[in-house]
Amino acid sequence: MKCWNCEQIIEGKPWDHLKDISEESEDGKILKVEKYVCSYKCCRRLHNDHRFPPNLWDHIVNKEDYKGLISPIVPKRNQYQFQHLTHEELKNMDLDEVDQYYQERDEQMCMDPELAKLHDELINEDKRTEFLERESSGEESFDDY
Repeated sequence: MKCWNCEQIIEGKPWDHLKDISEESEDGKILKVEKYVCSYKCCRRLHNDHRFPPNLWDHIVNKEDYKGLISPIVPKRNQYQFQHLTHEELKNMDLDEVDQYYQERDEQMCMDPELAKLHDELINEDKRTEFLERESSGEESFDDY
C-alpha cells in the first residue's frame, strides 16, 4: 500500500486507513477507493490541501487508533460559587455563619483581590450610611427658620 500524499510504500500499519474515497478513474468514472496515509505529517498536508472529504470520520477504518484521543475536554464547572453578601445580610447572620462567610471570603480574595477590595469598599460605605442614619434619627433637628 502507498501513502495517498507522498506515495511512499507503507510497511506495517498505516497512520490512517480510509475507505470510500471518491477518485476519478482514467476513463472519467468516479470510483470509491481505499486510501492510506503514512504519517501525521502527510495527514496534515492532505488536510491543508483540502483533499480529505468533509465528513472524514465516516471514512476512517482504523477508528480504534483514535479511541480516547478525539474526545472533547469539557472543563468542570465549580458548582459552588461564592456570593458576596451585603452589610445588612451579614447583620442578620449569627456569629458562626459570619465567621464561615469571612473564611470563604478570604479564600475568594486570593483568587480575585480586586473584586474583594471593591466589596470591602461597598460594605464600609453601607456601615457609614447606617451610622449616619442612626445619628440623624437620634437627634431632633431644630430649624430656626
